[in-house]
Amino acid sequence: MDKLVFYLFYIAVATVISRTCAVILARRVAEKTAGEEVLAKLPLLASRDIGDMQDTFYGCVLAIRTGSLRRPATIAALVQMCLWGVVVALLLMMAVLGIIEIVQHGQGQ
Repeated sequence: MDKLVFYLFYIAVATVISRTCAVILARRVAEKTAGEEVLAKLPLLASRDIGDMQDTFYGCVLAIRTGSLRRPATIAALVQMCLWGVVVALLLMMAVLGIIEIVQHGQGQ
């Protein structure tokens, strides 16, 4: 379980980097889709503001739905969403392993 914490840290760093790349790539495009417009308005560096996180999520979803895979911002948004999926999977795995440890400890095994 301790290794999962380190993986979670590395995935979080990769998520911040991919978000920054998505914002940079969305700002570079002259004719923006709706998702790229939302991403382009975000601050360059990630923050813990819940509004920025929501805007990032909705911007990535819009970029994936309205853009084509030939657009760099769409690919960066897709990577961003995949990394969030990995974060959720790791958190669920850590919760399950924690529950298993609690149950085994309670049974005296």
